[in-house]
Amino acid sequence: MPKVIFNIVQSNLKGGLENIYLDYSRILSKDYEVICITSEKFVHLDKLKKLNIKTETLNIKGHYDLLSVIKFFFSC
Repeated sequence: MPKVIFNIVQSNLKGGLENIYLDYSRILSKDYEVICITSEKFVHLDKLKKLNIKTETLNIKGHYDLLSVIKFFFSC
């Protein structure tokens, strides 16, 4: 059974955090099954898909977004 890493980011901006997230996802996907959880407007979503990294999108509204938590729970 492969080891799975859930990599989550809660940003839609275009900056250092988002670039690091993309780099970490790419590096981790070499040795692990990575599932990237992002917002629907994440700037590097297309790049993740081109790298064949599984993605799940949530409409993240904040730290206490109950509907996103439920959707994440049922997508696993």
